[in-house]
Parts: sequence; structure tokens; C-alpha cells
Amino acid sequence: MIELHSITKRFDTPSGGVEALRNVSLQIRQGEIFGVIGRSGAGKSTLIRVINLLERPDDGGKVIVAGRDLTALPYSELRVARRDIGMIFQHFNLLSARSVFDNVALPLELRGESKAAIKAKVEPLLELVGLADKAGQYPAQLSGGQKQRVGIARALATDPKVLLCDEATSALDPETTEQILKLIKDIRDRLNLTVVLITHEMAVVKEIADRVAVMEQGRIIEQGETFEVFTRPQHATTRSFVADLIGFDLPPALQKRLAVQPAANARLWRILFTGPHADEPVIAELSRNLGLDLNILHGRIDEIQGRPFGVMVVQARGDEAKLIAAKSWLAGKQLTVEELEDVIAIDRAAV
Repeated sequence: MIELHSITKRFDTPSGGVEALRNVSLQIRQGEIFGVIGRSGAGKSTLIRVINLLERPDDGGKVIVAGRDLTALPYSELRVARRDIGMIFQHFNLLSARSVFDNVALPLELRGESKAAIKAKVEPLLELVGLADKAGQYPAQLSGGQKQRVGIARALATDPKVLLCDEATSALDPETTEQILKLIKDIRDRLNLTVVLITHEMAVVKEIADRVAVMEQGRIIEQGETFEVFTRPQHATTRSFVADLIGFDLPPALQKRLAVQPAANARLWRILFTGPHADEPVIAELSRNLGLDLNILHGRIDEIQGRPFGVMVVQARGDEAKLIAAKSWLAGKQLTVEELEDVIAIDRAAV
């Protein structure tokens, strides 16, 4: 549905210029929710504005949406093509002097639709986003979540094929964020939209994205299926994003305790539970069948895209042959085992 080819975007500044995007190429499939995550200044907001050519890429870059090269269209045709791309914003961008109904109707008014056609379109949209009883109210009378629902309805008014979400939940509390994400996913399923979600919150990506790209300094440093990126991050920046959410890193208090009081004759393992054996009683079997003493120090169990995964940190005591056999047995279960002695050794040296 969306293809970006060799996108570079540079902004001139008094200090000499900033390269916001650096040779970015990306393909987004029809009907998927695609997350783009990065820290402030990574280039993600510029990227989403390039998709609808609110920011035009520098020479040579191409933006193709639904088979059309937007970068090659004259302005008159580009205006028409943009009707296929809806956009919702972090701070809602509603007109305070217009009612809920009139805010949603605005794109249709600009397109010259009749009052009857506008009413026939807006009323079902307000029903879709759960605001049918708020049509006559004004933005000042609405909560943050209700304002974002108005923004979503307005973005859908022109029957887009693509919905761009620029930090759409960053101004909302956690409960409202969950409701808005559920609404976006429901709308995607009902209308078969392609959704591009820009965020700095990994929890948002984990909640609804099918695939994700991680940005840093204007480049895409890692991308793939959300489950794979979360459970097997390859880049240090990605790992830092998912560490707290997934439980990769030991809590600081536990690291300090292990550094000060190391267990004698014990190995420290981090076990990643994914695949078909992720929900089996692996630790109990390992202890029973191989005669190891296993002390569970830290762990977390969760789901991504309906697939179970878990991270567990254990101390394993036993003779060397049993420890080697245990790691081999875990590998046979398609579980990943990492030795954490180096992590603790660093902390021990600091102590």
C-alpha cells in the first residue's frame, strides 16, 4: 500500500542544516498496522509527513501510495490523491468554534459536498467512534479521549485507504490510550484500512502493531514483525526500548545484590520463552529430569499479537555436565538461554 524509496529530507537551519531522514526505504502492506518508533528527533514525524507529502522528499526520493507515485503528481492531482490518506494528531487539531458534527464535516465541506451528503456521512462516523450523542457539543466540552475520537472521525470522512497516526495517544492517560488503540484496531478491521502509527511509546506498538520499524538519527535501524522485534531485538537502541516492557534487564536492586553477594557454584541464566513450548512447565521439568536446583530471581509473562512469551532469570546449581545438558535441553525446546555472568561481573567490579 505504501512504498518509500530512498527518502532523504534535509532542513536548513542557522547552524547549517539538519538531515531529518537519511536514505529511508520502506514497504507497508495493505491492511496492516505498521508502527514507527523512535526517540525525539529520530525523524519519525518527518517520515509520516512525507507519506502524504506535507513534507516533500529531496531529489530522487519517491513516495508511492496505492500504486500512485505521489511525488510525480502535479499539485491539483496531489490534492485529490490526499483524500485517500487520513491523518490524526497528538493534540487533536480541532476547531474550537465548530461543533463536533461540524469538525467532522469540515473535509467534506472543503470538497463541496451537499448538506444532505455531509449529514449522511457524518452521522454514521460519529456512531462508529461512539460520539453520536455529542454531535452538538464543542471541543471545550469534551475529554481528551473524546477529542481524539472526533479527530479519528474527521480523518475517516473522505473514505481514506490509509490512516496516519502522529503520536495519536501521547496526550492521553493510559486507560483512554487503551480505548483509542482498541478503536483504531476495530476501525482497521471494519474498513480494511492501512494504519501507520508514529509513537515513542513501545507499549503502544506492542498493543496493536503487526510490524514495526525503529528509527534513530533519521535512519531505520531495525524493522520486522512486532513479535520478533520485541523478543529478539538486534540493535542496542531497540533493546533499550523493549527492556523494561519485556523484562530483559535485571532490576537494579537485584543486580546490586548479586554483585555484592554472588551465589557460590551457580550459573545465572536469562531464559527467553517463545515458540510452541512457551507455555509449558519447562522449569519444573528441567529441575525434575536433570536434578538441577533452580532459583527463580526475576520473570515476566505476556503476549504479543496473541503469541505467548516470557523472560525468566534463574540461578542454576549443579555439576558442569548437568548444566551443559540443561542448556542443550532448553535449546531443543526452542528456548533461548543467555549467560548473565558478564553483566553481574561488571556491576561487581563497580562495587
